[in-house]
Amino acid sequence: MDASTAKFPTMTEVPFREQTVYTKPTDNDKNKREECTCDTKPVLVRKDSIESIDSDYPRPRRAGRVPPPPRHYPAPAPPYPENRSLDSATQLLEKLGKEDGLMELPTPAHSNVYLTTYPFGDKDVKKWAWLLAAGVEEEYLAETSGAIGLNGKPIPSVERVRQRRNEFPVYDPGNINIPSVYLSRALDVEVAPEDSKHNIRYLIVVQNRHRPAGSKLLVAESRKAAGVIMYYEALRGESVVFVGATVHQCKTAGPNKFRKVASLEEAASIQDEGYVGVVC
Repeated sequence: MDASTAKFPTMTEVPFREQTVYTKPTDNDKNKREECTCDTKPVLVRKDSIESIDSDYPRPRRAGRVPPPPRHYPAPAPPYPENRSLDSATQLLEKLGKEDGLMELPTPAHSNVYLTTYPFGDKDVKKWAWLLAAGVEEEYLAETSGAIGLNGKPIPSVERVRQRRNEFPVYDPGNINIPSVYLSRALDVEVAPEDSKHNIRYLIVVQNRHRPAGSKLLVAESRKAAGVIMYYEALRGESVVFVGATVHQCKTAGPNKFRKVASLEEAASIQDEGYVGVVC
């Protein structure tokens, strides 16, 4: 076989493929990268405001807020009441000059008593002079007008108060609804010391609450005895309306002979003149 006449197969034509060639960047490409605005914030061309946005995009009306109902808290517990009980005669004397108000008495006495330190004056001594001059103790008396004296004025006298049995308790303005105890400076140990050289007597005037109204005189020879008497009368519902101290030896004296004095020494000095000085 002749080699010159032999036919060889032809190779298929390969299609042309364009190859990308990375070339070195030029100055134009660099300028394009610098002009990138990816990281910059957008700028509004139009001057928008809240009013313009509302006109373009109307927002729904805000729902009205309903206020919650008021809270109701329970009332705070009242403060614990102060103990204002009067349980003994010693406690009664300790209230001298320190108390002015209602005090509670133990059962079965009356529930309350008005306790205060009263500034007695000459008018109070003259008011009870008829009872002090009568010299009758532990008896309810009432002042009455007796015979006419030489000077044309009625002579004061007293009569015993008695209550009828099964008597209807009608209203009497002389009655005292709330018992009261009026202490005085005569019970002050600085004014009338218990170890005084004078023979002190405490004059206590008690007024009842029943009908008919009357007053009685009680005499104590010591401050402690006076406190016991007043406390017992308060437990019974009676009122102590006058307390005074004197150095008089319970001699006979008229109602016009009683005078208010400031000290026991002054009471002893006017005793020789026939007057009875009452410290109150």
